Amino acid sequence: MNHSPGAQANTTDAVCMPAASSLSVTLMVHLSAVRQDGFALRQLPATRRTADICLAAVRADGQALRHVPLDLVDKDLCHAAVRSDGLALRHVPAALRTFEHCLAAVQADGRALEYVPPALRNRAMCAAAVAEHGGALKHAPAALRTPALCLAAVRSWPWAVEQVPQECRSFELYETACRRDPHLVPHVPAQYQTTGMWQWWVTRGGHSPSEVPARFQQI
Repeated sequence: MNHSPGAQANTTDAVCMPAASSLSVTLMVHLSAVRQDGFALRQLPATRRTADICLAAVRADGQALRHVPLDLVDKDLCHAAVRSDGLALRHVPAALRTFEHCLAAVQADGRALEYVPPALRNRAMCAAAVAEHGGALKHAPAALRTPALCLAAVRSWPWAVEQVPQECRSFELYETACRRDPHLVPHVPAQYQTTGMWQWWVTRGGHSPSEVPARFQQI
């Protein structure tokens, strides 16, 4: 029998290699799983939630951030998460909600403005948010809800018109909203309604002319 040191090393390698190989295969399986479905991360044991696997998970679904071990949550992981899903900002620790991360979040989903610290909700942040989703208007500071910001919100999402302060409501605003979505026409205050709006309601909204108010029946 060969008892030389070299023979012992070869034997040890033969024992360790299958184990290492098996671990590598397992990690690849986990990586593949989270790339297809970021929420697969929650099914993994904590010991298998490595930095690489967590990063792949949040890139696939930003909401997976909630299942990342706290010691792995850093600025790069958070940035990847909010770029994937802006609303994942709600799971970003307060200390990491920087202007950069918040801006990336609202650019991905304007409604993430709700989770932006008040001190960071400046003109640029709010403009980016409403441009992506007009519904973000309700989370903009009152002082920043200018006619221009409100119009941008309505252009992005017509139903944001319902969140516009009274002093910012105008014919241009309602016309823009109705042009984008004719179903809004019946909700427009009478003083702003026009024959053109009701034409859109009928021709593009699929409604019957008989449902049009009498004073606009000429359409």
